[in-house]
Amino acid sequence: MFQFRFVYAVLGFITILVVLSGCKSQTVNSDNSQQEGNQELTLSSEENDKKQTALYKIECDLGDKFQCIKYGVSLKQGTGVLRNDAKAVALFNLTCDEGISLGCGHLGEMYLLGRGVIPNDDKAFELFEDTCNRNESYGCISLAWMYAKGRGTMQNYSKAAELYQSECNGDRVIGCAQLGYMYVQGKGLLQNTIKGVELINKACRNQVARGCGTLAYLYSKGLGVPLNNQESQKYFKLACEYGDLKSCRMLVN
Repeated sequence: MFQFRFVYAVLGFITILVVLSGCKSQTVNSDNSQQEGNQELTLSSEENDKKQTALYKIECDLGDKFQCIKYGVSLKQGTGVLRNDAKAVALFNLTCDEGISLGCGHLGEMYLLGRGVIPNDDKAFELFEDTCNRNESYGCISLAWMYAKGRGTMQNYSKAAELYQSECNGDRVIGCAQLGYMYVQGKGLLQNTIKGVELINKACRNQVARGCGTLAYLYSKGLGVPLNNQESQKYFKLACEYGDLKSCRMLVN
């Protein structure tokens, strides 16, 4: 009787091992499948970027200046094509000379960063101001940043806040994120942390990476909101997903 019980016990143990082994195999296979799927998605995205950038170039060569700007941005970012700052600057120059304000705004950024050209804050400020005067949001946001930092002009928080307020009122929510942070800091306007956090939240809800990143920072420091590392990581993750690489580096593995 004891021998039979022993045999049954051994068989039961072997059965459990087989089941566990099968589960492990399924998990490994599932993980491998997921990795392969992610690789396929990455490759697919890269191929789409290449095709889209090639189309931008074709349309640009045919004389469509707005497509030239898109091609220039691809060259600037290295999206679907090798990064080439000099070519990007040439395209932004071309479109800016044609009176297309967005081209001037991108050209201003290149002068600000010193990419493809010698760094020149004065030139960047001039281009951003011209772009903003033509009601191009990209130029106004950049101009406000120049005023806030005192780059290419005297530092003027009030002027920066005014420009951010104008953009936020026009439902350009990236302006709300910047304006909100100025409210939290009390720079250029009366400090109001509640209003500031509300504006930053609005930007994050509209998938503005800077809004989510700023909100994460506030939670990490307890500025205008309770100190909360879990909430901080939550918003850094969102900001990362929306394209903010700095926030990606703040994530705790």
